[in-house]
Amino acid sequence: MDIDLSNVRIQPTLQGDLAPLFEQQSDPAANYMAAFTAPDPYDRDAYMQKWLGVLDNPEIAMWSIYCDTVLLGSVLVYRMDGEPQLSYWIGKPFWGMGIATRAVELLLAQFTERPLYASAAEDNLGSRTVLVTCGFQSLRTEIGYANARKADIAEVIYRL
Repeated sequence: MDIDLSNVRIQPTLQGDLAPLFEQQSDPAANYMAAFTAPDPYDRDAYMQKWLGVLDNPEIAMWSIYCDTVLLGSVLVYRMDGEPQLSYWIGKPFWGMGIATRAVELLLAQFTERPLYASAAEDNLGSRTVLVTCGFQSLRTEIGYANARKADIAEVIYRL
């Protein structure tokens, strides 16, 4: 599928977006790459309960990423220890097309609070490239437990 990045947009996530987003996040290769996932990323009920709560939480801003009528993924900002954290998920069929970079750029235009933090598994070069391209600076590397890998792995922490 060809994606025209000029047609990529973000819009507030609706309840109807959650089922297709669940399908995207239940891809085993995508889970492995994301690493820091839910304990059971294939539990649809847990997914829906969690993300319905996110949509109702005024402390979390979540947008769905679309190109025309195709849902490509999501991008959100939540708080951890009082600091805003960026997170995103791109459906595996859309990797490597510049969609994550475009979506983060669109989010940064709307969400202007700084500093803004983000992280990626050290071996997730795609996500790390997105963050650096969008202006994030590497702060440090930490070791954390990655549910999707059932192991402690290196995670790079970034700040914009």
